[in-house]
Amino acid sequence: LIDKDKIARVVESFTLESARKGLALSARRNGLKDVDEPSLALQEKIRSNALSVAVNVSESLKSGLRQALIDGVAANETIPQLMRRIEEQLDSPGTFTVKPVLDDAGNVLRAGTTRRLDRSTLSEIIARSEANRAYNEGNLDALSQGGVDRVQWLLASDACPQCAGEAEVSPGEKLGKIMSLDEASGVIPAHPQCRCTWVTVLEER
Repeated sequence: LIDKDKIARVVESFTLESARKGLALSARRNGLKDVDEPSLALQEKIRSNALSVAVNVSESLKSGLRQALIDGVAANETIPQLMRRIEEQLDSPGTFTVKPVLDDAGNVLRAGTTRRLDRSTLSEIIARSEANRAYNEGNLDALSQGGVDRVQWLLASDACPQCAGEAEVSPGEKLGKIMSLDEASGVIPAHPQCRCTWVTVLEER
């Protein structure tokens, strides 16, 4: 009953729309002409990421439901009791993993982490984080199509210490390190619900 392909289609649809918004805003803000659609490479990246998210979500649900049913059968529970186990499992806290980000040399740009949250909060965090990821990739794609080759980290107004550290900013600063487009791809969001973004280079560091 857990339709991985349907989950992937939903994730792909809303993340592609987020990428289009990031691309459109970046093109308008930077005066880029004839940049009005995500590149084929970005569309493929979004499709691949959506499938990866769908696999992780569906496998997590399947694993939890499988164990709940094994425990219920071992306890000789009735069908109504097993049904309650399934309902409780779907409402129970879930665990998600944030993969580490490495540079070309294998250095850790962002450490991996694991968090445990209730399902509704987890769903919202995944949606916000994936939308921001696609938005920033759309932003970078517009700049790439416009011939820009470097970007600078712009902290969100309420950026956390993790973002400030990874962006390498001093207290009170909002503009962080400068990276090539290839280096910048996949770095933001730096953590779940991160709202930082990339801008064209405004300040040499």
